[in-house]
Amino acid sequence: MRASFGARVVVAAVCMSGPSAVHAQSVVRTAVFAERTGLVQRTWVEYRPVGVPAGESLPTVLVLHPGASSPQNIANTSGWNAVADASRLMIIYPGAMPGTAPTSGIWNAWRWDGGPVPEGTPPSIAARDDLGFLAALIDHLGTRPSERADSSRVFMTGFSSGAMMTATFAGAGLRSVAAFAPVSGGWCDAYGVPESFCKPAGPVPVWFWRGKGEDSIVTSGVSRIVQDQQQQEFWVRWNGAAATPDATDSRPVTGTRTTQSGSTVVTVTHNTAIYRSGGAEFRATEVIGGTHEYQVGSAPRIWSEFFSRFSLVVPGVNNADRDGDGRVRIEDLYLMSTSPVDLTGDAQANFGDTSALEAFLRRGEVGTMAVGF
Repeated sequence: MRASFGARVVVAAVCMSGPSAVHAQSVVRTAVFAERTGLVQRTWVEYRPVGVPAGESLPTVLVLHPGASSPQNIANTSGWNAVADASRLMIIYPGAMPGTAPTSGIWNAWRWDGGPVPEGTPPSIAARDDLGFLAALIDHLGTRPSERADSSRVFMTGFSSGAMMTATFAGAGLRSVAAFAPVSGGWCDAYGVPESFCKPAGPVPVWFWRGKGEDSIVTSGVSRIVQDQQQQEFWVRWNGAAATPDATDSRPVTGTRTTQSGSTVVTVTHNTAIYRSGGAEFRATEVIGGTHEYQVGSAPRIWSEFFSRFSLVVPGVNNADRDGDGRVRIEDLYLMSTSPVDLTGDAQANFGDTSALEAFLRRGEVGTMAVGF
């Protein structure tokens, strides 16, 4: 772990409002975490499908709300609860500080080791250790006595401020999330934080989303068009992919757009560029008809086409750590004639995947690698 964000340890018992049996769906949980500023109570909303035994560990998606919003709001508008029911997932909606219902604060995004405080960040937000909180929460979910997360299959997505926090976590050098999907969030340079401080833990599977209707958004004189292009170029370059996508996809998608005014059924178009030539897959989707929102129809696709294919390396299990020493090293290449798993996302396990592993190793990274299967 590259960063040093504080204790990241749950130091008090978890309290829960609502039922705790296997029939519970959406519950609010609170716990006390140790941060740099002391002990802080944090809150999250948790969703598990009806009937899942408490002893069963589930793939888990953290969904981060936008600024001046709440966990329950993003739960109502993102569509992830329906995906959980269909695919047997646990969904976690963490709350930014102050974490009091019904409205939480803004995520302390772009706070990487050694980097500046983002422009316009209030002191009360800048003092918060949101990276540490999310890392501690993931650890807690995977180790608590029951209703655990499958620690090898934890994923993160978010909208607006939550998307920026998702990208911040992806770039923090942490190794606890298998894949990321920031939706309609800006990029660090527009907030006075150079992207040189963004240092992910090796190649990272990322699916970035934007709405065409966001073109008019401007942050500190930088248009969202420029920010989104910078973000896309960063992930392509970091993952070592070719500048030209390996595939493109355009499809109409009909889904529900939910706002405070109500819900309407709309049809939008998802235009996607797919980059598979690097050490991890990157996708960028522009939604024609999309606004500044958690994009219509994105949640089911993020799970079925992307998150569901990835898992963190667990030594000796379904992964590229062939000698079982807990590391992905050049020595592992010598133990395989073909790749054991699909690393490039083309639904095949072949020499192309071995080449992707070699590219990963030549970057000098040793440790955890997210792999597709």
